[in-house]
Amino acid sequence: MPYWATPWPSGLALAELALARRVAHGGRQAIEIGCGLGITATAAAEAGLRLTVSDVFPETLAYCQYNVLRNTGCEVVPLLADWRSRDGQGQLAERLRDRLVLASDVLYEPEDIEPLLTLLGLTLNSGGTFWLAEPGRATSTRFVTLARERGWEGEAVDMERHWPGTAGYAHVRLHLFGSR
Repeated sequence: MPYWATPWPSGLALAELALARRVAHGGRQAIEIGCGLGITATAAAEAGLRLTVSDVFPETLAYCQYNVLRNTGCEVVPLLADWRSRDGQGQLAERLRDRLVLASDVLYEPEDIEPLLTLLGLTLNSGGTFWLAEPGRATSTRFVTLARERGWEGEAVDMERHWPGTAGYAHVRLHLFGSR
């Protein structure tokens, strides 16, 4: 099964957070990096966010769009882009300004850290917000450490529970970085 087609606990936690904070963020422009099945996107749309979803795989975008539409009646704007590549960063850069950026379980390899720090630095410098859900992988932990060293500030929310379906029991930490 491709990674994007798995209901990861981090995506479920980020979805739960989007719904819990709908009053504060409803109507806001948002973009999800690495949308996967559309679990987080569905909750974000339900919470009233005006959402662009991005991923590197066209089938992922199609699946996400279908799930959001089927479950909420809302449409999301798809964007085929790889945030790790120079071209993908160019495509995403303008769309990230002054937005809420959502990402869950996107940091797998050490070489993923710097491109995401660079890209999201644009978001925070322009008045945006970045929410990252991660399960405590070494790469995610390193990313958060470097982000804080660069002056990124925000709260961390821990969620630990048995998630629905095959996602199982997991601890997820959500990092909510605000604009600088």
